Amino acid sequence: MKKALIFLLTVSLIASLGLSVQASDDENCGKGAVVGLSRNPDSCYPCHASHIMVWHNDSIFSEPHDLDMDCNICHDHIPTVPDISCDACHKSHDFGKLKFDRAVGTWSMTGPMAAARFYNSSSLLPDGRFLVTGGATPPYFVASNTSESLDPQTRIWTSTTGAMATTRISHQQTTLQDGTVLITAGRSQISPFIPGAAVLDTAEIYDPATDTFISAGTLNIARRSHRDILLDDGRVLITGGTSAITGDQTSISFASAEIYDPATGTFSLLPDMNVARQSHHLVKLLDGRVLVIGGGEGPGLANPTPTMEIFDPATDTFTPAASMNHARLTCAVSLLADGKVLLAFSWDGLDVTNAAEIYDPETDTVTPVSGKLPVHGKVDNLAVRLYDDTVICPTGGNEFIQVLPDTSVYRPKKDDFILAGSVQFPRTTGYNTGALLPDGRVITAGGIGLTSAGAPRFYPIGEIYTPSDLRQVKGLKKVIGDIPKKNFDKKSHKADLKDKVKDVIDLLKCDGQQQQAKDLLVQRVIPRIDGCAGGDTSDDWIVACDDQEIPYAVATRLVMTLDEILGVLQSPHIIIEADQTEGGYPLTVSFTATAADPDGSVISYYWEFGDGNNSIAQNPVNTYSCPGTYTAILAVIDNDGLLAQEEITISVGYPEGISASYQCDIAPSYNAFCAKVCHYTDAPYEIGAGVDLSSYDGIMAGKTLPDGTVTPVVIPGNPESSPIVVYTDPPLYHAKDVGGERLNDTVQEKQRAWIAEGAQNN
Repeated sequence: MKKALIFLLTVSLIASLGLSVQASDDENCGKGAVVGLSRNPDSCYPCHASHIMVWHNDSIFSEPHDLDMDCNICHDHIPTVPDISCDACHKSHDFGKLKFDRAVGTWSMTGPMAAARFYNSSSLLPDGRFLVTGGATPPYFVASNTSESLDPQTRIWTSTTGAMATTRISHQQTTLQDGTVLITAGRSQISPFIPGAAVLDTAEIYDPATDTFISAGTLNIARRSHRDILLDDGRVLITGGTSAITGDQTSISFASAEIYDPATGTFSLLPDMNVARQSHHLVKLLDGRVLVIGGGEGPGLANPTPTMEIFDPATDTFTPAASMNHARLTCAVSLLADGKVLLAFSWDGLDVTNAAEIYDPETDTVTPVSGKLPVHGKVDNLAVRLYDDTVICPTGGNEFIQVLPDTSVYRPKKDDFILAGSVQFPRTTGYNTGALLPDGRVITAGGIGLTSAGAPRFYPIGEIYTPSDLRQVKGLKKVIGDIPKKNFDKKSHKADLKDKVKDVIDLLKCDGQQQQAKDLLVQRVIPRIDGCAGGDTSDDWIVACDDQEIPYAVATRLVMTLDEILGVLQSPHIIIEADQTEGGYPLTVSFTATAADPDGSVISYYWEFGDGNNSIAQNPVNTYSCPGTYTAILAVIDNDGLLAQEEITISVGYPEGISASYQCDIAPSYNAFCAKVCHYTDAPYEIGAGVDLSSYDGIMAGKTLPDGTVTPVVIPGNPESSPIVVYTDPPLYHAKDVGGERLNDTVQEKQRAWIAEGAQNN
C-alpha cells in the first residue's frame, strides 16, 4: 500500500515524445491514424511503413520516421483489429484502416516560475490568468507563502505584489463570483518537526485588482487535505480533511463540513457528511447540487472508500448516493456535458487502478466504462473537460512509484479512452493543479518527479496542452451550440454560425486544407463574434460580451494554430552548443544559445539541465555533480507566445575505481527515503531517531543507544556487517517501520558498493 501512498516523494522522471501518424493517401482523407506514445527501450518498432507520413509537433515529414511503440499500447488501441500481430501492425502500408484517434494535441513548456512548488493550490482568474499559491518548495519541502500567476498568451509567470499571511500547503483556493479568490486552511509545514508547524483554521482573500491578500476570517475547524467548491448561490462548500500534519496513524479523517458566505464573510458549520473523508473530490452537478466522491476514511490515506453522497444547497444537507464499484482516492473526476460524472483511475486500497466508471445522477447509478480503458493505472492525476466534451487526463503515478508521461482522453460518445500524446516532464502535481484556459488549452504547473539520483525533483515550470486543430474546431462548434438562441441577434443565426463552423471541420478532416479553413474562420466566423474584442459590432451575431468571450478566444486560438501549421507564425530558431558533452564528475559545462525569431523577438530563455538545476540565462554554466546521462533542454519563447525547444545530451561518469558516491547516491537516497523526516538532528526538524542520516558525519558517528553508548551503523569495507545494510535490506526493510518506503534494489546495491569501497565522503 505504501508504494502507492508515497510515490509522490519517489517518482521517476521519464522523458518522452508526443508523436502522431497520418495516412497519406487521399482515399483515407479524414480517417488518418494519430497516436501519442511514450518511448520504451524494450518496444517493438517501427510501427510505420513507406506509405505513411509522421506528424511531429505539427510538422509533416514526407519520409518514413522511426516511432518507438510498445506492442501492447499499439494493439490495445486498435479496436477493429483485436488480434493484430506485431508484423501486421508494424508492416502495414495502410494506416487509415487501423483507425487510431486523429485528434492528438501537443504539450509545451511555459516560461519559468518564480518558485518551484508542490502541494500548491490553483485557480483561474476572471481575466484568464492562472493563479498558484503556496506549496512545498525545494529542497526539503518547506512551505511557502508566495504566489504567482501565468499569462497563458505570453507564457510568462509574474509574482504577486503581496504574499499570504502564512505559509500554506495542502490548502484549497476558489475563485468567487466577484473575481476574488478564497484560500482556506491547509498546513503551515509538511512535517510536525518543523517549528511552528500546524494545521490551519485561517482563510485569506486574494484580490486581483490590488494584487494583495487580506484576512477572510477563521474556519470553525482547522483542516488540511479538504476540498472546497463554489456553489451557484455564491457560497463556498468546504468538506472533510484531517487535523494531523502528516498522513500517519494520527491522521483521522473528518466528516465535518462548513459554508463560507462572502456576503457576510463568515464560516458556518453544516450537518456532517455521512462518511469521513480526506483527499476526496467534489463535482458540481448541472442542477447545482454537489457530488462528494470517495477519499480516504483514514487513518492517513488508508481505507479509501467507494461511497459517494450529494450535498443539496437548498437544504444544506448531505444525502447518500450510489457507491462506486471501486474505492477511489486522489482519482480523476469530471462532469460530462450530459450531466453524468466520469470517475477514473485511483488508489483503490489494493492497487493503482485504470478502472473507470460513469455516475448518472438522474438514476443514481454507477456503470463501468464499456470501451477501452487507459493503458496505465494512475493516481493523483488531473482530469479536465475540453470544449469538445472529451476529458483529458495527463500524467499521474503508478504502483511502481513512477510518474507516467502519457495523456489519456475519454470520449463520451464512444465511452472509451484513447492515448493523446505525452507531457514533456512527467510529474505529479499534488492536488491536481491545472485548469481549462478560456481559449480551450489546458495548463498544469509545478509538481515533482525524481532526479536520476533518486532525490525529489521540483518542477519550476508549467506545461500547456494545445488540442489539435480538429479538436479545437469541434470545441468551437460545441461552445456556440451551448449559447441560447435568444442571445443571438436572430435566432436563425445560431444554426447559420454552427453550419459555418461545420464547414471548417470538414476542411480540417483532410490534409492540405488548413488555409481554406483559416480563411473561412477569419472571413465568416470571427467577424460574427468579435465586437466585444474591438471588432465591428454591426455584424455581430452573438450579442452579449459574456457569450462572445469563449467562442472568440477559441476561434482566435485556432487561427493561431493554423498559422503555425501553415508557417505564417514561426517559432524561434535555436542552435545550442556545449563546450564539452562527456567526462567524469564533477563536470562543468558552458552552454551557448543562438536564437532568432523570424517574425518577432525572443523574450525569454529557460534551461533545464536534466540534473534538477535550471537557468534563465541565454548562455549559462552548469556543473554536473553526479554521474548520469542528462538531457539539457533549452526552451525559448517569442513575443507571440510561441515556443521552440532544443536539447543536447551530457554524459557524466564515475572516477576510475568508484561505482558509488556518498554525495550522488547515498545522501539523495536517504533524503528521499525518510532521512529528512525520521533521522535528522538539526533545525528545522530536530528529531534524531537515534542516528542522523542527513549528513556524512552523522552517519559515521553511529547510533546512540538508550544507555548512552554509541554503536557504528557503517563499517567501511564490510557492508555485510554494517547495521545500516542489515536493517534496510530484506527482510527487515527498516524504513517502512518509520513511515517511509523500503530502499529499492538500486539503492540497496549502491549502499553496499559505497560501504565496500570504504564509505568515503565522496
